[in-house]
Amino acid sequence: MMSNTWIISDTHFGDEKALKYKYRPFNSIFEMNSTMVQNWNKYIAPDDIVYHLGDFAVSDEEIDRFFPLLNGHIH
Repeated sequence: MMSNTWIISDTHFGDEKALKYKYRPFNSIFEMNSTMVQNWNKYIAPDDIVYHLGDFAVSDEEIDRFFPLLNGHIH
């Protein structure tokens, strides 16, 4: 099976300020994070390559929390 390559940035996992300043259509940070994980895994397969260009999450703890939940080989 052939893998796809994806380029993404500014997910801001765990960043409550993103709800206010980035005009995201979510009622809570939990809803935002859950929806982003669900949508990510809907389109990105486990063997796909993902280049995340920055602003992945609000903290190292959030990076450690969300990285294992996401499909793909993330760089």
